Amino acid sequence: MFEVSSFNKAERAQKLEDARTSYKAALEELKKKKELLTDPNVEILEKLLNVDFPRAYRDNPVLQHSKIQDLMKRTLRCYLLQYGVGYFSGMHEVVSVIMAWYLAPVLKCSDLNFKKEHTQILDKISNETLFDLEVQLYFSILKFFYFHDFSLITASADQLVEDLMLAIKAKNENLYDLLIKKKSNLRLLFFKSILCCLSGDLSLQLTVHLLDYLIGDPEKHLDVIIDVCASICNFYSKEVIAFDEVELLTFFSKRPCENWEREQLDSILKNL
Repeated sequence: MFEVSSFNKAERAQKLEDARTSYKAALEELKKKKELLTDPNVEILEKLLNVDFPRAYRDNPVLQHSKIQDLMKRTLRCYLLQYGVGYFSGMHEVVSVIMAWYLAPVLKCSDLNFKKEHTQILDKISNETLFDLEVQLYFSILKFFYFHDFSLITASADQLVEDLMLAIKAKNENLYDLLIKKKSNLRLLFFKSILCCLSGDLSLQLTVHLLDYLIGDPEKHLDVIIDVCASICNFYSKEVIAFDEVELLTFFSKRPCENWEREQLDSILKNL
């Protein structure tokens, strides 16, 4: 996924320079396109990005920094308009996680536990360094979204629910039977469990760890997400069985995975 930094050291400087040139050209082309565009969808996109990005990792002082917010919005906007790709909720989460991965070595924060003092380092970073981060972010999300089609997640809720139930059945047949018997709201179960693993409920460190699994086998991206969701449902099977729809919604709204440790996520991932 990390296209520029994945090259060996001897090739990296030239590859980064090529990437800079390519991204500058993309920005210039985008500027010309925006001057000609009268499509109201462009304005809608701008509003969505302005709303969604501040909501991702809202307690993270580095990702909430105005420089980084602007950088992430500009990069994702450039990708979406350049390639005519539709915006789907959740894209901003992925961009934020990749951005954090790139910022970690620059801010000397290998554990991704960004604090207020890291914003002071960020304030001193040169515009050239920031632009290089932007370049690498652009090519990373280009590659990530090429392999991971977000439209699949929103295309057919019924099919996704069916796939989730099959995955739950494989892990815990008793839970599967009880969910069918009590006529649970399975769509709610799917979307609340997917939010646990992909929308900031996990810590930034664990989300990066999970992302490693998603990029490990791009063609099975959706299968991995469904399997993780089924594992989360199984992990909280006691609550899933006992609670009614309102109680379950309240339970997941309290972000039960927020304080998970690495061992808890690994206990799920090792069985994928």
